Amino acid sequence: MTYHSEVVGSLLRPAYLADARKQFESGQLNAADFKTMEDRAVNEAIALQEAAGIDVITDGEIWKALISSEVGQFLLETRRESNLSSSVPLS
Repeated sequence: MTYHSEVVGSLLRPAYLADARKQFESGQLNAADFKTMEDRAVNEAIALQEAAGIDVITDGEIWKALISSEVGQFLLETRRESNLSSSVPLS
């Protein structure tokens, strides 16, 4: 029996890329060096999928900023500023 496999969504970003993004956003890393780090992470994501036998290879959405963390931080700050209570803790 043959199975089809593919990645849906983003792969986890390596810690070195998260650090590089912070450095880039703070001006400590230039665009060319950041792009080099992104390319390295994409190449690693592709190699990981190939090694796992994934049929449809993606870039893992490595290049995307982590908007979910920014939205989560906004919600936490808004909740604290408004003194809102919730049955579902956000932190």
